[in-house]
Amino acid sequence: MAAQDLVEPQSVQSHTPWWSRLVAGLFLLILGSALAAQLWLARAADIASAEQMVQSMAVAIAQNIGGSVRSVDSLLVDMAVSVAEGSWEDPANRLRFEGRLSAFPELLWVGVTGMDGMVSGYPVPAFSGGPWRASASHRDYFRVFAGGDPAGGNGGRLHVGLPAIGQITGERTIHLSRAILKDSKVIGIMVAAVSADYYAGQLGITLLDSDGASAVLRSDGLMMARAPAHAEKFGINISSSDLFTKWLPREKQGVVRLISKADGNDKLLSYQQLDRYPLVVTSGVSLQKALTTWNRMMVVEVTGFILFSGAVIYWASMSDLRNGAILRHRETLKQAVAEQTADLERAKSLAERRAEDIASLNLKLSRLAQVTAHDLQEPVRRMVSFSQLLRRRLHQLSEEAEADLRYIEDGGKRLKMTLEGFRQYTELLGGTPVFEEVPLRDCVELALEPLREAIAAGGGEVRIGSLPSVPADRSFLTLAIARLMDNAWRYRDTERPARITISGGQDDTGWWLVTEDNGQGLPTTMDQWILNPVAVSQGPGERSGMGLAFCQAVAEIHGGHLEAERLPEGTRFILRGRFPDIS
Repeated sequence: MAAQDLVEPQSVQSHTPWWSRLVAGLFLLILGSALAAQLWLARAADIASAEQMVQSMAVAIAQNIGGSVRSVDSLLVDMAVSVAEGSWEDPANRLRFEGRLSAFPELLWVGVTGMDGMVSGYPVPAFSGGPWRASASHRDYFRVFAGGDPAGGNGGRLHVGLPAIGQITGERTIHLSRAILKDSKVIGIMVAAVSADYYAGQLGITLLDSDGASAVLRSDGLMMARAPAHAEKFGINISSSDLFTKWLPREKQGVVRLISKADGNDKLLSYQQLDRYPLVVTSGVSLQKALTTWNRMMVVEVTGFILFSGAVIYWASMSDLRNGAILRHRETLKQAVAEQTADLERAKSLAERRAEDIASLNLKLSRLAQVTAHDLQEPVRRMVSFSQLLRRRLHQLSEEAEADLRYIEDGGKRLKMTLEGFRQYTELLGGTPVFEEVPLRDCVELALEPLREAIAAGGGEVRIGSLPSVPADRSFLTLAIARLMDNAWRYRDTERPARITISGGQDDTGWWLVTEDNGQGLPTTMDQWILNPVAVSQGPGERSGMGLAFCQAVAEIHGGHLEAERLPEGTRFILRGRFPDIS
């Protein structure tokens, strides 16, 4: 027995040194894999968030720069027609163009280039100050149109010139030009000199990251404007970059990761090619900037994991060497878990603070939008009032002047309504709904009250069917119904008496309110964006373009949505809501 007793402890001892460490190793392998997966998912989420951010910014830049180029293009078309018709030198016509040019801060000058290569330029906005003359025969836009071909080698579209330093202004310039046609022949070139520095300033306003940069480029890779380092990078050619050799040939817009040819930075770049114009806009953020939060989190978690792993290995080793030290190893493990828990609590606290910061920022942005919409109504009111005062003072006006004044008044009224609608829309988005049991018939009667007299005078008819009582915000719902009623009456068919039908219902999941009319119906070109803000169709009357967007927002507040259906005669709108979840 004594010999056997001596052998058995040796057998046990031969197994204990590696068993605890094997279990610990497997545990750490699983935990490390989970941590790696969590870090990978977090990194992917941060990159996806950064991609969405640069994509949104690229869309905003494309709308800004594209809108500017479209406006300049429209101006050049009108000026080219004026030159071709011989009314270019008319003082009244000049005065009209000078008024339009005041709305173009990006323009340095506009001018007419003859087929002899001489340009007569007019500074902006002092358009009536008289022209200066200079040679433009060395400019690429002159070479494009000099052959007299109406297409000008450019398909008859706007020509975007090479980035250049203006010989008169000395500024970095982008020449936008169109052929002046008469009897299908090119008799000259209408040119507008756009300040590249102005575009760079606009890019600087929306700059996400100095290492990421934003830019406007020609489709052949020439740098037209950039932020930052605009002066340094103006006119460089990056056509050999992956953006132009790899990505743009595949898709006209997208988000890619690349090493920038302009600054050598590793970045996430969103690009978008403008419709109708050979320009590409980009917005980028460096990968280092995009992963700043993730890098901090990785350091914390990896450090914690290393500390935790050390504690577990230490515990396993001591368990293998000394079975009697289990309690001490448990305390070590408990301490390591406590450290991890503290790290997680700090991370949770940081996430909660960030969520509060984002909510506060959203509230500030909403308030800023409301204040801006309110304050902008004052200059619009003055524009309308003074145009009306001018009509009263000038008793006899030409038809053209009368039309111009009416255009100003109509535009001012339209803008005022849009601002008011935008203010109400932002108040709705930022407001807190108060739900109560509301009879839909009461809301319909209240919303219909301002229109009853007009509908009766116009021979119209309103039919109200059975309507339930639903849990809703009375104020928001009444405003939405009022806009649907106003929409039905405003777009009535003048060839037949207006008929508006209102009905509703409910089931186990929610409720609905239906308005039908026999009016003009939905335009076939607006199916996809009729419910968007400022989606206004052509037609009579003053509209803000926010009505249906307001109704859609009200429906979303009530957990539903707004549907629009085209009928053989008229339109049907269905405002749906859901019952609150009280489980």
